[in-house]
Amino acid sequence: MTDPGTAAGGSGPRNAVRESVTAFVGALAAAGLLFWSVGERWASGRGRAANALIVIDKHVSGKDVAPLVAAAALVAVAGAVAIPATRRWGRTVAGVLLVLAGVGATVEALLRRTTAQHDLRHKLPQDAVTHATNWPWMAVVGGVLLVLVGALVAVRGRQWSGMSSRYERPATRQGRAKRVDTDVAAWDALDRGEDPTA
Repeated sequence: MTDPGTAAGGSGPRNAVRESVTAFVGALAAAGLLFWSVGERWASGRGRAANALIVIDKHVSGKDVAPLVAAAALVAVAGAVAIPATRRWGRTVAGVLLVLAGVGATVEALLRRTTAQHDLRHKLPQDAVTHATNWPWMAVVGGVLLVLVGALVAVRGRQWSGMSSRYERPATRQGRAKRVDTDVAAWDALDRGEDPTA
């Protein structure tokens, strides 16, 4: 029979790996949604000039009206890199930053969805017709996803393993172990009153 303790101990690392991979992929997915949304039109409008002969088309993109969403996308990429590259408290800090970036992106996307259309109306003739697009909602989805990923990293990230010595080349690990053994032997010799350099 399988020892319950062994089974529980084996499932812990597997769950940790699964969580860290989920967070990594989720952060990149959030970054992709945010980057995609800010590159598209958030509001469009059309009107005629004073002579009624020239049709004026204008639009504003997410980059024009929601710079915080684009910044949150960069934070999401950095957070994805930080998940395997940091440890314990460093990973917790990264998770908190992801949450803050996600909240900021979500709030700005919701606010600028309507104000973008309002700003565009001032750039067109009075009788122009303007409308908001659905691309800000993609930014909202990306922001919410980033909040969830950040919360997972902040709460659970300290329990995940990072880039540790198991990724080093065997020669590097052996060299480090040999240096440690040499240092210990030198201190032992000093304790016995011997000169370790002799």
